[in-house]
Amino acid sequence: MMWISPARCSRLSAVLLVLVSLFLLRYRASAQSLAPFSIPSQAAARASDHDSCRSNPSVLAIEGQIRRLVNLAQWSDLEKAGAELTSFCPDSDFGYHWLGVGYLRQGRSFAAIRAFEESLQRRDDAGAHLLLAEAYFKLGQDQFFWEEIEIAKKMAPEESGIYYLAGLYVFQTEDAYDKAAVWFRQALERNSGHVLARCYLALCLRALQQDLEAASLLLEAVGPESRAGAESVILLQLLVSLELDLGRTSEAFAHATLAARLAPGSAKVQLGLGRAAWHIQDQGIALHALKTAAKLDPRLPDPHYLLGRIYAAQGDGRGAAEELARFKELKERARGTDQ
Repeated sequence: MMWISPARCSRLSAVLLVLVSLFLLRYRASAQSLAPFSIPSQAAARASDHDSCRSNPSVLAIEGQIRRLVNLAQWSDLEKAGAELTSFCPDSDFGYHWLGVGYLRQGRSFAAIRAFEESLQRRDDAGAHLLLAEAYFKLGQDQFFWEEIEIAKKMAPEESGIYYLAGLYVFQTEDAYDKAAVWFRQALERNSGHVLARCYLALCLRALQQDLEAASLLLEAVGPESRAGAESVILLQLLVSLELDLGRTSEAFAHATLAARLAPGSAKVQLGLGRAAWHIQDQGIALHALKTAAKLDPRLPDPHYLLGRIYAAQGDGRGAAEELARFKELKERARGTDQ
């Protein structure tokens, strides 16, 4: 069984967050799933209840526009539509709710908090409390975060998103993988299809040296190839990394190949396929996948490192030197960007 250090787990978590962002951008899902930290607010399912607004055609048109913008993840335009709705109808909790979402998804946490508080003054709602918790999460406000989590939990105790967000907070701020795992398990008990809770629970299990259970957890969600869909890509990428660490190279290659069929335009997926192919010594597939990864994302260092290893093994000293030099250059550039 392989030990995964906290530093390694943090890097895997960072990779997962990138994967989640790319997944949400590429696969524009329903309004309910576009806010991964939150639960769908009851306000999202209805128009404003304020009598003076109910029959106003302009208000109804803006509400319809808001729903479309949420589905398209167009947060700047959502902010404008929410602001327009609240100017037409100052008592619209629906308007303030989605104005807050627009702010939050653009990283404007303070403005989002003000909007959610305006929404809650007009109608108490578990979804708005959870979105407030997310905003406090981003600002590092521990006390306010847990207060909002507790309120949301009392209002909607069976909503998986509450437990997922609490687990994510513990995972990222405390590095307490055993405590975070409890929250993620509670999320999965309420919704076994919560992909992100499953992924983070697998990371917790790796940090706790429970690699076999982590692999089983991911395999359970991936299921047979015939049922694999877009959401499976995130699970497969974590599974490939885990199986390579466990020495299950054939299984890793099979899962990497499936991920590449589901998301051929993802540099990270192609990198995973190249790494898995390298481990089973299929240099042809490895070279093609790694070159594809480098082309899809020219800023990604790792494909060049593996390409250098392959060229060195083939006796191509010049090619190996060029790829390793490129790897070092991109690595330094990435380090400078992070600082």
